[in-house]
Amino acid sequence: MEDFINKWIYFELLYYKDKFQTIDNLEFVHPNDRDFVKTHLTNTFYQCIGVEGEYLKVKSKNNLLRIKPRIIKGYLPTPKFIWGDKVIEKGKLDTEAVIDDFFWHQNKEQYLFYVRVNGKRKSKQLTDNELLESLP
Repeated sequence: MEDFINKWIYFELLYYKDKFQTIDNLEFVHPNDRDFVKTHLTNTFYQCIGVEGEYLKVKSKNNLLRIKPRIIKGYLPTPKFIWGDKVIEKGKLDTEAVIDDFFWHQNKEQYLFYVRVNGKRKSKQLTDNELLESLP
């Protein structure tokens, strides 16, 4: 299981319920994390940060969960930027931004990023080719 550490992974939706359907993969979630998963919509891609017994510890922007490796569908490339990274949008070199969120776009096979400028989230999705790492 150590092979998963520091890898970006994606997996099946862990839990979802509405009047039309129920998706319940809670058997793959650590018992202490199940209530959280049932009450919060969770992402399906995470960074694996460690191992705890038979579970992988995975994190996203707002979630830290423990899951069984059997639910993993595959790996994703390591993103060039993650939450909180300071960046500059190409063509706007005088304006620093912060990565607010990002997601993997299956069809485009790339990450798309949302940034905050002066505390306000921009609605435009940006690719990593449109962003530069900000100097410290």
